[in-house]
Amino acid sequence: MTPMRLAPLTFLLGLTLGQLACTPSDVVAKVGGRRIHRADVELHRRTTGAPIDQSLETLISRERLAQAAVDHDIAKKPDVAARLASAEREILAQAYLDSALADLNDAAVLKAYEETKDTLTYRQLHLAHLFVALPATSDSEATRRAEAKANTLWSRLLGGEDFAALAEHDSEDSATASRGGDLGLIKEGSVDPSLFDAGVALQSGAVSKPVRTPFGFHILKALGPVEQIAPPFADVRPQLLARLRQQREAALLKQLEGEVSVTRRPEALKEGDRK
Repeated sequence: MTPMRLAPLTFLLGLTLGQLACTPSDVVAKVGGRRIHRADVELHRRTTGAPIDQSLETLISRERLAQAAVDHDIAKKPDVAARLASAEREILAQAYLDSALADLNDAAVLKAYEETKDTLTYRQLHLAHLFVALPATSDSEATRRAEAKANTLWSRLLGGEDFAALAEHDSEDSATASRGGDLGLIKEGSVDPSLFDAGVALQSGAVSKPVRTPFGFHILKALGPVEQIAPPFADVRPQLLARLRQQREAALLKQLEGEVSVTRRPEALKEGDRK
């Protein structure tokens, strides 16, 4: 009697276990015939900041709408199909790139830094200036007066007057006049090239004749020698990483040109224009 009673129970238990086995442990809901996975909820929670239970309910609602769209053949509309294909294409392409370039870690970037440090080096100057502004309009007479004032200041310097004192009383750069015209450290590329080049040509402590830039006339004084600066790794890491990614991505695309065939139909574009 006992074996006869156990047989149905064993069958039902086996059926229940089989049904559970058919549902992966990460499935958190079924909507119609489609599953919502734990990863789906986590992605929604990360991108929206919503609580996890709210994320699940939102996904269930969106899945109902999506299934209704399929049932009504909306996914077959050309514009909708194009948007679906575009989203899939971009997600897969980016995921493949992230996987293929996963080895671009700090060690790889540091190696590139050591190999290219010389090309990253830039010049730096410590300069002061006496400044005479150019007029905002293209008034030639006002420009001549500004140039004449700059030449007069240069003559006074050559006559032995103190640079800092002249800057304080006669420079038209209010931001630097009170500190003797001190511009601080000037990085190559951060100022007008003609001004930087004039500064590079100076020995420490020497002054230049008036240098014209789009802003006005500058009389420069070198407050120290030209320095060659190698930027710290942390400062250039993002730039180097971006460069390495671009190089590797270009090489990968070149490789795929020989592996994935392409058939182009440019006439189809013209057909679309005629519609």
